[in-house]
Amino acid sequence: MNANATPTVTLTAASPTIDNGAPDTLTWASTNATPVTLSPAVDVEDVNVLPLNYTAPVSQTQPTPYTITATGPGGTA
Repeated sequence: MNANATPTVTLTAASPTIDNGAPDTLTWASTNATPVTLSPAVDVEDVNVLPLNYTAPVSQTQPTPYTITATGPGGTA
């Protein structure tokens, strides 16, 4: 990781819309980051700190916008 590089992060859902309560997945990928946070939080089994790149299952019962933040020595994305 370049100590001055600005972090980047992408977040995508497997489906463009998720039906009420239907399972889907969120996938994120980051570079030049140390921690990544997702709001609202998703449960990643046996992990206290989110991986920098991961695919997690989700199942929401109401419309839910997700926000991901990647932080590194070069700033926040």
